[in-house]
Amino acid sequence: MSHRSFNYEFGNTVNSLRISHLVALSLQAVTLFLESDRIGLFNFLIVFTVVALNVFLSGKRWYEQIDGRYDVQQLTSVQDWGLRAQYALALFGAVFLALLAHLVTPIIPAGMASFLYHLSDYGSIALGFTILGVELFEGIRSRVR
Repeated sequence: MSHRSFNYEFGNTVNSLRISHLVALSLQAVTLFLESDRIGLFNFLIVFTVVALNVFLSGKRWYEQIDGRYDVQQLTSVQDWGLRAQYALALFGAVFLALLAHLVTPIIPAGMASFLYHLSDYGSIALGFTILGVELFEGIRSRVR
């Protein structure tokens, strides 16, 4: 009998990461909404649309419990470029949208709101990369087996 100090199950890990990602995105959206009068309507709408798209994409993958390992396997084996684009969007979409929201974010003047927004912004980016890394690792690992 071997000693395991870390119990890793792909489904539970990805589910927890996706819930954390949705919490970070929700905090980002709420903070952005609270500061919408200071940053202007146009700036608010651009960033809020990107965050809302990320919530939709990440929320759909969490709610439907979509297995990213399958997306990785299909991405590497399908020959049709249209299908490859769909699988790539599913895998890399959350990271792309998190980075896009970070790049188009205007300056938020309030101190605490700015801190909360940027904390959730960087958390969203980090969680997006973490989910992507786990799904890529497990997808490639199961393909090699």
